[in-house]
Amino acid sequence: MRIFDWSTIPSYPLRSGVRRKVFTGEGAMLLMTEMDSGSTEPPHTHPFEQLVFVVEGEVEFTLGDRVHAVPAGSVFRVPPGAPHGASARGGKPCRLLAVYGPPRADCIPYCGYQKE
Repeated sequence: MRIFDWSTIPSYPLRSGVRRKVFTGEGAMLLMTEMDSGSTEPPHTHPFEQLVFVVEGEVEFTLGDRVHAVPAGSVFRVPPGAPHGASARGGKPCRLLAVYGPPRADCIPYCGYQKE
């Protein structure tokens, strides 16, 4: 078993004001998304389930045609194939920890630091 210090895991920019860190296993993946105040994650879909924990800040989360104000400490589920997006609100940055199952193939390239 290898143990990683989260602070040393490389962060990569997704777009202006949005960064991610990724850690993967064989059947699930963790993504920490850091969003500057006012930044957005445009609506999108993917074929896997997503569990989200709002670690810090407040996020306006759109799921389908409904918009939710989600404060820090909240958890929610995004079903596979559901259109969703997010915006950091409240004048502060936010951090979202998401668990995906199975791992997202598009994020595997950011896990090179895990190779032994």
